Amino acid sequence: MPDIDAEIIAYLRDGRSIPLPDCFYWVTKKRFSSREEAQCWVEERQSAMAQGGPLSKLAGLAVADPQDPIEKQIQDAMESTVTYVIAEEHNDTISQQAADWLRAAILGLPPSG
Repeated sequence: MPDIDAEIIAYLRDGRSIPLPDCFYWVTKKRFSSREEAQCWVEERQSAMAQGGPLSKLAGLAVADPQDPIEKQIQDAMESTVTYVIAEEHNDTISQQAADWLRAAILGLPPSG
């Protein structure tokens, strides 16, 4: 989800606010699980670009520059990540963890006044 930003903020009754760390709602994973998978993706993209088409030169541009040497494209693909919203089945666990974190954060605040 490139170019998407979100923030969850807890607003306290005394007017203060506490932003929750994004680890409570985002998870980042490697795009490819192996070098072979990344290499296959690069080769398929090279083939699609060779065949042409209106968008073929833009395919995967955010992952690796098609003008770079193949080895660099594979390395860039291996290093690329994808950010996901944490899966719904984890809501109860994450909600409890966030509540525990927020309780501790509130207790650690200096007195308001």
